[in-house]
Formats: sequence, C-alpha cells, structure tokens
Amino acid sequence: MVAVDGSSSLSDEQIGLLKKLMRRFISDIEEGITISDAGWIVDKGEYRKLAHGIIERKQGMVRINPREDLLFILPRSDEEAKWLAGLCLDMLKVDEVRKIILGLAKKFEENARLKWVAIAIGLASMLRGLSTQVTTELVFNAGLSAVDWHREIPRASVELALELVGEWCDVKPEELDKLRKLLNNNFSSKIPYIESNSKAVEKIKRALRWNRVVLSLNREEEIVTALGILWFIDLCSTLKGVEYPESISIISKETWRLLISKMVRLHSEREVAERVREICSKLRNIVEGVCWEGVIRLPWG
Repeated sequence: MVAVDGSSSLSDEQIGLLKKLMRRFISDIEEGITISDAGWIVDKGEYRKLAHGIIERKQGMVRINPREDLLFILPRSDEEAKWLAGLCLDMLKVDEVRKIILGLAKKFEENARLKWVAIAIGLASMLRGLSTQVTTELVFNAGLSAVDWHREIPRASVELALELVGEWCDVKPEELDKLRKLLNNNFSSKIPYIESNSKAVEKIKRALRWNRVVLSLNREEEIVTALGILWFIDLCSTLKGVEYPESISIISKETWRLLISKMVRLHSEREVAERVREICSKLRNIVEGVCWEGVIRLPWG
C-alpha cells in the first residue's frame, strides 16, 4: 500500500524482504538469466503479507515485480531501496540490449560486411568528441567559427568514420541507413544521422590532417574494430536508456564476450586502453590542437 503523499506504508520487515527479492533479480540478470526466469526463490511463507502487485507468484515461488511503481512504493528515505528499485528497472533495459547484441552476433556471422557498417556507426559516435576536444586556434585556422565547428562535427563524424574503415571495407552511407532502419525498430528514438555540408567537412578534414590520421590508424585494425563495436553498443544502450554503472558493466562484458572476442586477439578493455594511449601519443605528433585522449577512448569508464 502507498499513502496519499506517495510515501510507503510498508513495514521495515516488508521492505527488507523486497530488498532481498530485488537483489536476487539483479544478481540473476547479471548471471545472464532471462527476464522471465530471473529472481524466483522458494516462498516459505514469509512473503504472504506482500501485495500481489509488488511481487509475482507461481508454483510456490515468488519474485519481485520489476516495474516503475517500485520507485514510488518504496520509502524515499531509504536510499538503498530506491537504488535497488532503479537498478531493477535498468536490468530490464539490459535484457533488451543483450538481445540486440545476440542478434548482431548472428548477423555478423552471416554477413561480415555488416560488422564494418556497425563499426562505422560506432566510430562516428566516438568522433563526435571532436566537437569539444580541439583548440580555438585549430578551429579558426580551419576557416570556421566556433559555432560552425560545433554544428558541423556531428555531421562530419560520419564521413570521417567512413574514411577510417575504408581500408578494410568500402562502406556506403546507404548501408548505414539500412542498419539504422533495422535497429530503429528496437528504439523509441532514432539513431542520429545528419547530411553533412561537404565544404565544411573538407575544411575539418584538412584542419585535422585526417588523411595522415587515417594512415596511422590503418595499422590498428584490432583497436579500431574494438572501439567501433564498443561505441556502437554504447549508442544502443543510450537509446535504450541504460543508466546505472552496474548495468553498463554487464553490457560491456556481454559485448566483449559475444562480439569483440570473436573478431580480435585483444584480451580485455584494459589492453585496449593501453593501446589507445600509445595511439593518442602518435596522433599528437601528426596534428596539434586536438586532445586525442578525449576523442579516441573507451565509451565506458
């Protein structure tokens, strides 16, 4: 029951039981158990006072009902209870992203080209960091105002990404659209893509010495692959509304296990981070005025 002012009328004992059920649900999702099977424990009678709407029952088993109302039912003063309730909701989103990852793993096996399409979209998302990680001197030397630079980088990032993957696969813009249309059925909002101003893009490329950057990164196929996939799944997670660090950690591990480990010889995100530091150091010698560590990086952490 919930009082008129929105505060909980649950007893401390009941709140303790709900916390136990929420922890079990979260733990099961972390272990890879599906939503339908997650969180069930044997009911020995201690849960009989809990309302059926808060929990679910079947064949002598009981589990938390992971829904938005939990945030209102639990007392606002109990920070742990609110955190657990929010994480339960986030686990529902984790399950949705997990299904996307599983679907991509199958599609990549059937169509190797599709892998590079996803990588290009992921890299474009990463390269949007160029919007803020450059000096005003570099922007002005490009013949652009600060406003123009900020406006055009999100548009230009797609073309920069396509040039970057071009060494391994000549991905066309229309292929990005096909994957977007396929995946947008899974999201309430669309994967962003904006047609670019070609003149502005050329100015940005020249300012970044992008042809030399691409030549340098062409020797880093494994890193480019790992970063592209990680950023692509990060984009999917963002569109699904995943928020909690614990949830992001699960998605990261799933991405690595089901996608990246099958494509590269790298063993961990830590290894990627170490290699990225070396790459950024080399890129600083190619063009000044860019904080490459703020651009070429892991999406999480």
